Amino acid sequence: MNNWNLIDFDNPDATFNLTVEGLSEEEFTLEDGKDFIYAEPEELNDNELIEWANENELLEVGSEYLLEDGSIDLDSLRELNKDDQLIRLREYPDTFSSPSGRAFIFFEDLGFDFPDDIDISVIDGYSPSNDWQGVVVNGISSVVKLQLFLLENSIKVNFKFDV
Repeated sequence: MNNWNLIDFDNPDATFNLTVEGLSEEEFTLEDGKDFIYAEPEELNDNELIEWANENELLEVGSEYLLEDGSIDLDSLRELNKDDQLIRLREYPDTFSSPSGRAFIFFEDLGFDFPDDIDISVIDGYSPSNDWQGVVVNGISSVVKLQLFLLENSIKVNFKFDV
């Protein structure tokens, strides 16, 4: 145990960083790790690639993706498609890409109704124009109660202060 009565499990089911949110030192965003993990681009087969190219009007007469013999330059199209997907994946990352998103998935998947004395919010977008997903816990006492509640449900979770 540490000064805040949090248990430090040797083999936890999960570990979350407690990141101070906003101006309050008592409002924590839970994060699973520190790194963004982007999905890998999907490898399209030749037919899917040609369909994608047609949808994007890349195979019109005179296109740089048509070879002199009239065949399609699949290698160049494949590279273009991969670059296009990478841009999209970075502009619109999946929930699991961000540390806060992974925490959201963990708590959302639990499906628990948390006791009223635990001030926790599992947020799926603050508003229609803000699609941030994450978990916010207000107060260290709520973090301690959350850990004990999860332990009562056979889930060992460590909480570490992000320094």
